[in-house]
Amino acid sequence: MATNNPIMTDFNTMEQINQENDLTAIEVQRGIGSYFPIFVSLGITLYGFFLFLQTIVDNEYVIYGTLTFLGVLLVYIEHHRVGLISDYLGSTLEKLVNSLATIPKLGLAVGMAITVLFIALDTWGALQSADSITNILKEC
Repeated sequence: MATNNPIMTDFNTMEQINQENDLTAIEVQRGIGSYFPIFVSLGITLYGFFLFLQTIVDNEYVIYGTLTFLGVLLVYIEHHRVGLISDYLGSTLEKLVNSLATIPKLGLAVGMAITVLFIALDTWGALQSADSITNILKEC
C-alpha cells in the first residue's frame, strides 16, 4: 500500500511529478473585454502622436504609416509584457510548492518598466490633446 504513494517513491518519479506540475506554464487567457482598456490607452497615445506629427510632417501617408507602425508595435509589446508578468507570478506560485524553483525577477523588472513606459505615453498623449484643445479654444 505504501508503494502507491508518490511521496514514498524514488527520485525519478518525484522529478517527473515536478516537471508535469510546472506552474510557470500557466497561460493568460484574455477575453475581448480585457482588450478595451488597452485600445483606449492606445487611442490616447496615438492621438497624442498624431497631434505631434501633424506639427512637423506635412505628408498624410507618413503620419498614418507611422501611427500604424507605432500601434502595432505597442500591441506587440503589450502582449509580451503580460507574458513577463504572468511568468513572474506563476514562478512565485511555484516557489510556494517547490522551493527549488527560480523566480524571474528580471522579467518582472522589464514588465514593470514597460508598464511605466505605457503610463508615460498615455500621459504624454493626454497632455498633447489638452494642449491642442487649448490652442483651438484660444483661436476661437
